[in-house]
Amino acid sequence: MTDFTPEKCKQIALARLDVVHKWLEFRKKSQNKLQADYDFVKLHNTSNSHLFEILGKIPRVSLHR
Repeated sequence: MTDFTPEKCKQIALARLDVVHKWLEFRKKSQNKLQADYDFVKLHNTSNSHLFEILGKIPRVSLHR
């Protein structure tokens, strides 16, 4: 069976999975989940991390989706 999924698509999918796992860990440490969501998005969107380079800015709604 031949794999037709482009490498870039795989990289984006894995980066999204990593962001969701980091978000869930970040959220567990907070009492106010909504504020934790806003804080996480702000931290991600202002970082120079590898995940930010792949995904760019993310809205809070995308985390829940």
